[in-house]
Amino acid sequence: MSFGSQIKPGAREYANDAPIISRVSKIHRPDRASPYLVQWGRGQDRRTESFKTPEEQEARYAEISARLERNGDDFIFNRQAKIDYAAFMATIGDASWVDVVAGWRENLKRQEVIRSSKTVGEAAAEYIAHCLSLRDEGSMSPDTFRQKRQKINFLGAKFNTVPLCDVTTEMLEEWLDELLGELGLSAAGTFNNYLKPIRTFFNFNSKHVTPNPATGIPLRDASIDEVGVLTPKQAARLFAYALKHRPETLGRLALEAFAGLRFTSAATLAREEINFDDKGITLPARKIKTRRRRYIDGLPENFWAWVDKTTEACWRMKRSQWMHIKTDVFEGAGVPHPQNCLRHSFATYHVAAFKNPGLTATLLCHQNQAQLWGHYNGIASQAAGQTYFSITPENVEQIAQGELKAA
Repeated sequence: MSFGSQIKPGAREYANDAPIISRVSKIHRPDRASPYLVQWGRGQDRRTESFKTPEEQEARYAEISARLERNGDDFIFNRQAKIDYAAFMATIGDASWVDVVAGWRENLKRQEVIRSSKTVGEAAAEYIAHCLSLRDEGSMSPDTFRQKRQKINFLGAKFNTVPLCDVTTEMLEEWLDELLGELGLSAAGTFNNYLKPIRTFFNFNSKHVTPNPATGIPLRDASIDEVGVLTPKQAARLFAYALKHRPETLGRLALEAFAGLRFTSAATLAREEINFDDKGITLPARKIKTRRRRYIDGLPENFWAWVDKTTEACWRMKRSQWMHIKTDVFEGAGVPHPQNCLRHSFATYHVAAFKNPGLTATLLCHQNQAQLWGHYNGIASQAAGQTYFSITPENVEQIAQGELKAA
């Protein structure tokens, strides 16, 4: 029979020699700031709470009394709990119980991940919707959103019905290499640009996949990339396609391919910044990587031939539009599109054709012509360079077909 069914709760006034018995008591201690006490239990399990008013004391007394009546000794003293605790402490030895509990919780989390059935396709759609909301509220730029959407759409299409928790590091790395190979994008820097948003995607879905499989793929050393260079025939195919199907792109394509401008400069250059009379280009500080205003001239003659063929729509194009239209032109022409390939092609063939690294460096806005010479010299023959800079609207089809080379 439990204690609670043998002894009914009672009350007593405070007395120093009063025995502590296994019952709930009300005690008055006028010498304390909170003089109204409620005490229950026995021996080392005795508990005492103090209150400022008799009303608070009475409410707590009633609560403890009711619980004591219901649960008896188990309410006051749980012997099994003490036995279990002693066994637990003996098992973990010198380890901190905090660390043990943390490991236990992590294990529960992993078990929950294993049970997750969310697929990559479902997660990709949710993540893109999340990024869209960030874009709409101004927390993510439109360009960043487009880049993320493109890469996560690739991921979702490849692993559509695969559960997130089944995706492995090996699967992701093999897929990335295959994807970039199909797109003609083999540079280490491009690989890293695809990997980073995929890492972020799996972090976003950490409740369903732990650890993040993409973090097991190391970033690649972009400093050792081979420059992506088009052959003269590929460049001619690109311009032949643009001349026939997308004439509004000719001006900006020529700025990259035959003037050596970076994408960011070519995408934002205005028509009035091209000096047709003196055959030079003004590069405002805000439109150039060095953030110093430059004026370049001495450009190859075929650059001006292509700029003459472009339409006014070329100069109304915004940077984001040019990024997508340029990709469309490469795809339509069936020409590979390595990162910065037009600027790299310009540098490679200009060094090869003219053997003047000082001029090449000036046009590229480089300060170190020796480094440029070491990077680009020897990649192409002089004849290939001369063919490249002989590409004009009049002979582009012949060069694209391999029927014409520079003399």
